[in-house]
Amino acid sequence: MTAPELTSMTTAEETTADIVATGASATAHLVQHIRPHLDRLGALPAATARTLPDRARVVIGGLPKYLQRPPTAHGVAFGAIEDETGMINLVFAPHIWDRCHRTLIDAPAALLTGRIERSDGTVNVAVDRVETIPVAAPVPRRHVGHR
Repeated sequence: MTAPELTSMTTAEETTADIVATGASATAHLVQHIRPHLDRLGALPAATARTLPDRARVVIGGLPKYLQRPPTAHGVAFGAIEDETGMINLVFAPHIWDRCHRTLIDAPAALLTGRIERSDGTVNVAVDRVETIPVAAPVPRRHVGHR
């Protein structure tokens, strides 16, 4: 009887396995594995986007997080997008949220277009467009608040 053949995982699969098993990865961030694709799409890393001036157009990509639409916000929704450089806050007008929230919830990763909003030291992206970014390895699901 021969030993079963072992197959090795890609680095993206290893990162995903680490996150699924432990909630974190000591070796890589999931977005690192798609950064070359994001670069081709013109997406800036979150750290770079945070340095842009107020009202600048921006394209960013990564993992949508902390999505919520509080009942007291008059239909405005909030969240963040995370990549290998950190997070940046997101703001969605009601009509944008209505159009894109399923994509944000269902997509393993997302490409967002919008404008930088600076106020009292806080940097947000007022999102006006959302697209799915296909990824090779599954991304762990995230909690979503009020939709």
